[in-house]
Amino acid sequence: MRTRMLQMGRDSVRAVGVLLVAVLLALVFNAVRTNRLDLVARESFESLIFQPCPETEGTSAEAVVLKPEGGGETTAFPEGTVVVDARPASRYAEGHVPGAVNVVYDELEGVPDAAVEKLKPFKAVVVYCDGWEDEADETARYTNPPSSLLADELKARGLANVSYMEGGLRAHVSRGGRIEKGGNP
Repeated sequence: MRTRMLQMGRDSVRAVGVLLVAVLLALVFNAVRTNRLDLVARESFESLIFQPCPETEGTSAEAVVLKPEGGGETTAFPEGTVVVDARPASRYAEGHVPGAVNVVYDELEGVPDAAVEKLKPFKAVVVYCDGWEDEADETARYTNPPSSLLADELKARGLANVSYMEGGLRAHVSRGGRIEKGGNP
């Protein structure tokens, strides 16, 4: 037992020695490099981690407010506009802007190529959602909502005139906008 403990002690000392040699080599290598790596971050980690995506930088979609006409029976959209519901299919079926198509947005998966191709023939695209549904604070709920992320991605994928509905479906309904239930996404 004592021999095993001594061997573990020697192995630990060797491991620490190897680690120290590796650190020393890394420091020497970094010192002789022309473009040295900073050993201490000069900025906060948030500014280093939360960088804009290069593919979507400068392509942010604008928020629009759509005003219902005629007592909420219709909403005025420019000719050639398609309205996109970015919510899950079950939420779409519960109620959506009349004529809206459902393109479920998943931050990790992105927009399928087939969905982008379906939207290309339209002159303009208006996207909406329910904001971050788990967020109780209304201000935070619609801060950079999924619809704005989807709109940004659609712009980055080549669609020119893309915007998102400010305040989402709730704001549309509160302004007197009509919704319809069911339908094919």
